[in-house]
Amino acid sequence: MDGMFAGYEFVNGIAGGYDITRCILRMAFRREEDVVEWKYQRIKRKQFCCLRSVCRSWKELMDSFVDLFDYGDLVEAMRRRSPHSVRLLLHLTDIRQQNPLCDAFELKVVSKPEGVDLVRALLTDPRVNPAGEHNRAMREASSAGLIEVVGILLEDDRVDPTESLMQIVEAGHTETVKFMLARPRVDPSAENNKAIQIASRGRSVEIVRLLANDARVDPSASENYAVIRAARNGDIDVVELLSKDCRVNLSGLGFSSLEQKGPTFFRSRPTWSGFKKQGLTHSEK
Repeated sequence: MDGMFAGYEFVNGIAGGYDITRCILRMAFRREEDVVEWKYQRIKRKQFCCLRSVCRSWKELMDSFVDLFDYGDLVEAMRRRSPHSVRLLLHLTDIRQQNPLCDAFELKVVSKPEGVDLVRALLTDPRVNPAGEHNRAMREASSAGLIEVVGILLEDDRVDPTESLMQIVEAGHTETVKFMLARPRVDPSAENNKAIQIASRGRSVEIVRLLANDARVDPSASENYAVIRAARNGDIDVVELLSKDCRVNLSGLGFSSLEQKGPTFFRSRPTWSGFKKQGLTHSEK
């Protein structure tokens, strides 16, 4: 027993109550040799929660045992979709080389009913970067149609809303694009109106419509790239949509307006070569 109390301060030969309590609580987590690993981990977690709930002093003591848990315990808490456990284990776990938010998406737990609370729990720790792995969390949330999660991620200043919008437009997620355009941090005209140029590559007519109807967007940017790219793809619906904007110049297509050739002209030549023969000389970007 003497070695057990080495390093503690004694008063009149008696160790202080705090030190004794801490030592006893620590002993509760000793692993017996005949206990298999998975069973020990289950006992450890249950024991920890039980002792931590006794009183405030014991809670503080238990929270000081930072070496009891590792990243695997945090992953297990995410797998069990327990926001409360996630908050606690973030405090007790070294995550400097990990990205638990991306791992949560990997585990397919964010799409569950508790997913929103789980994301909020993870983002309570400033070490968790929602923009990690090139905005992977945003891409995953958008792809799954998790609009509320997208909104939570956008609240963090580390998430680049411009890059996120480009990725979502590229993926063709219409509802998420609509949601993002209503967010004040999102500028659809960024990078010389790149979003509508991406959308014109045949992603979605509805996404092109959403962007074209936004007053901040100039569909004629980069020498009318959007309409020319749509023409290259033989996408008459996008060409017709973009041509309604007075800033869009159709002269690069060999005529000044759709009326001059009419929709039949486009539909009869759904390839780039068809347009090129009619005088389209704009270089591909």
